Amino acid sequence: MSIEFEKPTKQRDHIKLLELAVQMITKAVGSDMIGTAFAAEKLFKAATGKDTDTQANRNWVWVTQTLAEATCAVLQHPRLHCVLTEIELTPNITTLIQTVPDRGTIEPVHLNNPSAHPAFAEARNMIAGIARTVSPEHPFDDKVIEQKFFSVLMTAGATVVARHPDYFNGLNLALSSPTQEPQKRELAHARHARFISKGFVSDPIFTTDLDETVSLSEVYLHLRCFWHRRQIDEDGKISITSHVDDLHKTAKDWLLHGEDGLRVIGGGPGSGKSSFARAFAHQILQDNSHRVIFVELQHLTFNADLFQALGTYVQYRNTGVGDGSAGFYENPLSWAADDQTPVLLVFDGLDELSAQDTEARTLTKNFVDSVSSLLSMQRSSGRDIKAMILGRSSACQAALSSSDQGKLLHVAPIKTLADADFKLDVTDHSPDHGPEGRKDITWHVDDPQNLSELDQRPDYWRRWQKAKGLPAEDVPDSVTHEDMAELNVEPLLLHLLLISDFATTRWREAANNRNYVYEDILTKIYDRNATKPPMNKTDLSCDDFFRLMECLSLSAWRGGGRTGDEKNFGKLRKAYRLGPDWRRVIDLPIAHLENIALHIHTRLDSERIGFSFIHKSFGEYLAGRAVFRTALYLVVRLSGDDEPADAAGKWAELFSFAPLTRPILRFLTDEARRFEHPDEMRGTVDALTEVFNHTLRNGFPMDVMSTPDVRYRDLEDRQRNAESTLVSTLSVLAQAIPLPKGQTRITNAQRVVPDWGRPHFAASLFERIQPRGRLGTPLSCARFDFSDAAMLGMIFRDIAFDGCTFEGAFLFRTFIFQCSFKDSSFRNSQIAGSFLAGGGYSKADFEEANLNMADLLTAQGLTEVQLSKAQGNQGTKLPLYIDASKIPWADKED
Repeated sequence: MSIEFEKPTKQRDHIKLLELAVQMITKAVGSDMIGTAFAAEKLFKAATGKDTDTQANRNWVWVTQTLAEATCAVLQHPRLHCVLTEIELTPNITTLIQTVPDRGTIEPVHLNNPSAHPAFAEARNMIAGIARTVSPEHPFDDKVIEQKFFSVLMTAGATVVARHPDYFNGLNLALSSPTQEPQKRELAHARHARFISKGFVSDPIFTTDLDETVSLSEVYLHLRCFWHRRQIDEDGKISITSHVDDLHKTAKDWLLHGEDGLRVIGGGPGSGKSSFARAFAHQILQDNSHRVIFVELQHLTFNADLFQALGTYVQYRNTGVGDGSAGFYENPLSWAADDQTPVLLVFDGLDELSAQDTEARTLTKNFVDSVSSLLSMQRSSGRDIKAMILGRSSACQAALSSSDQGKLLHVAPIKTLADADFKLDVTDHSPDHGPEGRKDITWHVDDPQNLSELDQRPDYWRRWQKAKGLPAEDVPDSVTHEDMAELNVEPLLLHLLLISDFATTRWREAANNRNYVYEDILTKIYDRNATKPPMNKTDLSCDDFFRLMECLSLSAWRGGGRTGDEKNFGKLRKAYRLGPDWRRVIDLPIAHLENIALHIHTRLDSERIGFSFIHKSFGEYLAGRAVFRTALYLVVRLSGDDEPADAAGKWAELFSFAPLTRPILRFLTDEARRFEHPDEMRGTVDALTEVFNHTLRNGFPMDVMSTPDVRYRDLEDRQRNAESTLVSTLSVLAQAIPLPKGQTRITNAQRVVPDWGRPHFAASLFERIQPRGRLGTPLSCARFDFSDAAMLGMIFRDIAFDGCTFEGAFLFRTFIFQCSFKDSSFRNSQIAGSFLAGGGYSKADFEEANLNMADLLTAQGLTEVQLSKAQGNQGTKLPLYIDASKIPWADKED
């Protein structure tokens, strides 16, 4: 149903309207907020007309005021500094207002999406010219100005109605009546489209500035992608071709012309996946070719019926007020019979479905399978629907079967691409996989546009400088230097670097340790809030602020990314009492969950009872920092009256409720590496080892891990979480012990040396924290002493054993998959009959190690020199990259 609009009949009212519209806009440009508000009220009164006041007249008033409101919003942008007087502006603005036609029609979609109305098309073409007239040196491209104008039109239309709801009630009723179901659906799609576009065009990008206005669209880089095609010839030789192209182009070609309905986009943390999801969804909406349904998976409660789960999600996320809606009033996929417009489903955050690694592998695969089934069901009924799933590479690869890996697009780093960048995402263990890489695989790169040679980092620097209105300076060394590869090859980390103090002269301080940058950014957030309410009314120090933020991160870690409610957060906050003055801090009003969350970029979760970090890496950094702080605190307490049992209780109270994750372990490692007193780390490791020795024999106290609804299986998991986190923390601390000058081999002076008590206690430890080699919590056992340990028939999978000693250990018939043993010692150990697959054995010492009947076929990093010092026989299977003629015992009979 459409309705008409028409100018009021009295001309003198129209002249007044034009004068007041010009007055309102010019006052807005001059930043006269009070004058603007008065002018808007006068404009409304003039626009209503005195003699004719039909519904069509009121509809015309809505169109006119929406245009005026949107123009004000654009010209009021902080970086558009007007250089013209009100008189000089008048002719330009008068022409703009006069573009509104005398009469026309309004469709239901136009109420929440005025930008779709043709009445504003001419104004769109003019707005960039007016912006240049207002501010000749403004930093925006014409296209950006037009996007902002169309974006704010949506807000403007709602603002006009909200300002005078009674006056425009007829307009609302006519276009949103429950009897007009098709129109109601159009409005729902329009509001959802606004939610999507707002995240790309309008919402400010993350910075430490509360008044930030730069949007993602102003700095967004068109990322590159690559995907692999594998072929096997008649002789069994494998050829892999890595195809490189623009990610937007590749995704759009698939969307418009691809036969299959699914694409999975994988990339590392901070690689730009979510930014691409927003940008691409916005692009498709601008093309007006598809409906787009954007699903943030961290808010989706997934079950076997994805259609039902999606319906629950969109209804829970639906909002009837505000600027756009993340959901719908009912499942839009149920409208298929009446709506043949193509649909694109965007599922962002595959890795956020579950915090448990073991559960996540199953859950993510089930989710991808469910999406495929949903697409098949919808497409079988004639619906043109496709889906895009985005997540971290590990989650995406695990979710796809080997036959479906062709559906996976890898987001490329923003640096110049090398062959190694393509091979990182291919895992294929083979007998030929030696230290130089697989010899039976031929690699090709198909890059007809030479996109691999492009370094996009300087472009991001220039975009950021322009968006901030800063002079075009030379690109700092930190942006492209290889020593900063930890921070400058992914868009998010490069952005964090640029807003920190380490982008220019101090960049070498942060080289190879991104924790400096995260700490600097959070310190800036503290500084910006310290002088503002409510923080300025407290004596909260910067360290207090970090401790509260660490509490927030621990709460999110426990909740799989979500903090939970104030009650549970309060219990954790009380438990995190690391220091004598913690009571003073937690009694401050700012220590409440909502107040803390508001001081960093978080969002309310789908149940509206807790928060999650918008940028997960901040929560992961703070959690790693919390583990390190706790370890140091317990060591101090152990030097006083506390016993190992007390420390074990505190550890379990904080770290038993969730498994350690790889990102948190990485941040923990970097935190230990930058410890100010590395010479004290030996004593720290020894003290914490006493806690570990206590838990080896007694476990962790159950009372601090119990909750009212706890099951015995839950307690098992919590014991495992606490113990594996303690083991990894000890390993990290030991790796921070510096080697004395001139020492090249690691000794027990740089290792964790537990009191195993009995030879089988080490095996018992691994049976608890990685039963039968179950993939799960990432584990670091680097620099542990396993001398003489009895670990017969064990299964080790994906564990870091770098720098360990297994001298004299019994590893008979042990299965070892993808473990790292760099610089480890196997002297005089029994490895007979064991299976060593993948992993890395660079510089490992095998002198007098028994390798009889061992299978080393797929072990990586071995050399003839290493193996020559061992003992073996004909039954020992050597890697194909090893020349058996150089191994003295290779032909020795069994």
